Amino acid sequence: MRYVHNVAIVDDNIQCFVSDSPITDSYWVDFNTLPMAECRRASRNLEIATTATTTRDQIADLIRRHFAGELTANDYIVKPNRAQRRRVSTSTTPAPKPSVSSSPMDLGVISDVIKATVAEAMSSFQHPLDVDAVNALIHSAIEDARLPVSYQFNVGSKPTVTVNGAHHMVPSIVRWMTAGLNVWLHGEAGNGKSTIAGHVAEALGAELFEISLSPETSEVKLRGYNDAQGREVLSAIGRAVKAMLEGKTVVLFLDEISNARPDLATWLNMMLANRKVELPSGTYELTDEFYVLAAANDIGLGASVKYPKGKLQDASFRDRFNFVEIGIDMNIVNSVVASKCQDEALLQQWMGVWHTARLNVKTYGLNFEITPRSAIQGATLLGLGESIEVATMAALLRGVHDQHQIDKVLEGTNVKVSA
Repeated sequence: MRYVHNVAIVDDNIQCFVSDSPITDSYWVDFNTLPMAECRRASRNLEIATTATTTRDQIADLIRRHFAGELTANDYIVKPNRAQRRRVSTSTTPAPKPSVSSSPMDLGVISDVIKATVAEAMSSFQHPLDVDAVNALIHSAIEDARLPVSYQFNVGSKPTVTVNGAHHMVPSIVRWMTAGLNVWLHGEAGNGKSTIAGHVAEALGAELFEISLSPETSEVKLRGYNDAQGREVLSAIGRAVKAMLEGKTVVLFLDEISNARPDLATWLNMMLANRKVELPSGTYELTDEFYVLAAANDIGLGASVKYPKGKLQDASFRDRFNFVEIGIDMNIVNSVVASKCQDEALLQQWMGVWHTARLNVKTYGLNFEITPRSAIQGATLLGLGESIEVATMAALLRGVHDQHQIDKVLEGTNVKVSA
């Protein structure tokens, strides 16, 4: 069953903004096509009271009367005069964990704040209703609740660390890594895998050492080497080991790991499985404060049309990792996008174009990527005063000149651009 995030009447038809999960892209669908369970979700989204015997047509009638202002307080689940404004907390009580705990901001509370604030203020309005005042109130409530997603981490005996703006998968990744697991992040470009690495290091109170792998990366680049004077030239891994020996917590981030030459697997396997690193100056045992995190767009099963540089990695090498798919965290995307452009109407239009374009790419199987990065970059351009057509061409289409493909990507939007 899908999630229903919003309900609207468009051209006299009831439309619902739905998604397949809380974190995946949303899209508009016609109310009449929804299963009954989702129809009831649509009514609950508007806090309209229904029963198990309420029919689809009755729910549709209630929704229309809601938007026409014809319902009474008794027609709602939460009556306006009983609304209580709730305080937003930056954290909730964490579930007990053996080595690490985290506490996310309760995003449901944010929704309650907006609904309760609007309901509380509306109860004091005199008729006829001041529409401008209501709109101002709604925008103010949304602005007050537009807080970054925050998590608190308690790792062992270390001080509590608060990480702002973190992806919702960060707490799970931290728990896995503190349990001694090597983690391989994978997912489409622009979903924030590199940013997640930084947030994981921050949560662990660790220093981050990054190496980006490619088909040209040699074992020498991983190990380091001795120069002509016999002095050791440290690689990123060598610097990480040095920091570990100094008593620091370390996260080694192996980015683009699926692009690595398969012959490097033997050297990396010794580090991953045996917890030993062979450097020019000797072989070092890794402590529990040395963590390994990897990332790639794919899972190491070879090249694809979308990611042609990917290498087929040895099964024993892949077996050293636990794989975590990183999807889009729309809470983060929406928060960042909102900070780039202050024109909310324009921003809503832009995000509608972005969501529709992503759906079109998926529907038509286009060899094209519409990433969160493009949403943020487009919003930045709009904030600089550029038109939505310019933002679409520069950030969404990225200079593509195939008019047929452009038309397919933008199908269903009101944006028209020419190659």
